[in-house]
Amino acid sequence: MAIKHSRVSVGTTATLIDIYVTYDGNGAVAIQNLGTASVYLGDSTVTTSSYGYELKANSTISIDMRIPEQIYGVVASGTVTVNVLQQGA
Repeated sequence: MAIKHSRVSVGTTATLIDIYVTYDGNGAVAIQNLGTASVYLGDSTVTTSSYGYELKANSTISIDMRIPEQIYGVVASGTVTVNVLQQGA
């Protein structure tokens, strides 16, 4: 399995975080919030009031993924940079 990494700038509209969704089979994604504000995670309809998970500042989440799942994030204002590390890309 390959490992891929990226940095994604998450804004005030739903931003695709897991950009490597073409892997074959299962994989895992770790998302690290480098900012000072929360990033709200969910599907493409995620908002700051309707979300699946709040990734607080300076925290990390690891998620098992399958094709064709995708993760989106949004912030309340400005932008927050997240690091993404994906196994199985």
